[in-house]
Amino acid sequence: MLILLIGVGILMTVRNKGLQFRKFGYAMKNTIGKIFKRTHAGGGGDHPPFQAVSTALAGTVGTGNIAGITTAVTLGGPGTLFWLWVTALIGMATKYSEVLLAVKFRERNKYGDWVGGPMYYIKNGLGRTGNGWASSSVFLLHWLRWARAMPFRRAILWVPFTQQFWRLILISVEKPP
Repeated sequence: MLILLIGVGILMTVRNKGLQFRKFGYAMKNTIGKIFKRTHAGGGGDHPPFQAVSTALAGTVGTGNIAGITTAVTLGGPGTLFWLWVTALIGMATKYSEVLLAVKFRERNKYGDWVGGPMYYIKNGLGRTGNGWASSSVFLLHWLRWARAMPFRRAILWVPFTQQFWRLILISVEKPP
């Protein structure tokens, strides 16, 4: 899976001519530079820039990212950070391509609002043929296998700790005989 992700990232970097490197300053100036200025929220959006960035980060960074990096650094040592940064830089091209597809194939809903995302670029980009159904099935199987299994495994690891914790609480609360 890692080889596939890095391979697609390198392919998108080449196809986009290194956009994440060429336009890095522009992106920082227009995101981090304007994030706290409410006056720039008047671009037709309902939310100020800080709320939009916070929501996007909350949807992107999860427990898997936090626990994954900690585990990688613990097992791989400090050299792991270099490869994490390289992978992140390559991953920017993949994220850019995904957002570009989402904007290109978005549509208006019955209320007149813009809606988009993977479900829309699969439907509108691949068409209503078997390609969309095949891609959706693969994404669904992947989600069922990995996205839900990882937090559950982490929760299972906490069960012995929580049992001991509650046993200590009960012992400390009980009256002596």
